[in-house]
Amino acid sequence: MSSGQRFHDLMRAGAALNYATRCRLVVDEVVGQYKRLADPSNPSSGAENWAWLEDELAAAAATPGTMAQLLWPASLVETAAADSPDDLRSWVWRGLGSPSDLTWSRGPESRSVWSFLMSPVPADEDELWWLASSNGLGTEQLRGFIDAAARSAPAPGAAGV
Repeated sequence: MSSGQRFHDLMRAGAALNYATRCRLVVDEVVGQYKRLADPSNPSSGAENWAWLEDELAAAAATPGTMAQLLWPASLVETAAADSPDDLRSWVWRGLGSPSDLTWSRGPESRSVWSFLMSPVPADEDELWWLASSNGLGTEQLRGFIDAAARSAPAPGAAGV
């Protein structure tokens, strides 16, 4: 099964659940991959698990309603960077002010950046609070970041988009 299909299956499984539970599905999947990355009994699985995370992030970026899909266009405009999940993760980490919460301790390679980007876009203040607090971010910090990204993203159908 392709990684894009796995991500879509994960999103489909959570569609009927509330926002917090859908985010928890994503976080649990990312945490599981991180545990496998850190497994000293199987060091060769590291590359495979990093590839899984990058593939899933690419699938999330192509999935309407995810943070990755919402933020990717703005990251391309603001950084003029290559179109890669690594560039998106770095842009998000810097754009959020290099969060110092323990879950962000590995910077753009922290598990929080993947789970944040693969999470559904919050539809209201309660969901915004959930996304922020579950990722060690302030609500105002996250609202400002999302609003700024939305303002800088090119209009749909604009040249190059």
